Amino acid sequence: MFKMGYIPTEEHRRRLSYAHLGKKRPPFSKETKIKMSKAKMGERNPNWNGGIKRQKRNDGPYYTWTKKVKERDKNICQLKDKNCSGYNIVHHIKGWLKYPKLRYQINNGITLCQAP
Repeated sequence: MFKMGYIPTEEHRRRLSYAHLGKKRPPFSKETKIKMSKAKMGERNPNWNGGIKRQKRNDGPYYTWTKKVKERDKNICQLKDKNCSGYNIVHHIKGWLKYPKLRYQINNGITLCQAP
């Protein structure tokens, strides 16, 4: 409504609120609500990920796996170069989704730095 950083005066706020008095949107009918809901289902939804159910990585075995990979690599980035600095994180060598059987295999992990 307002430009970034613009602070309206009290007079401007008063006039806006007076201008919008009595202009409430009528409630939607049940049919309209159903149509609106269906319009955002499946592929039309901006959060659609192709029907793939994403598994969370914040479970116990994942934390154990990251800890063991970091221990194996002595918490040192395995691609050390002049740009290597920052916080170390663990990556999967073969993808989390494509290789579910390898998710928690220590040999499928590598410690890398998260460059700033």
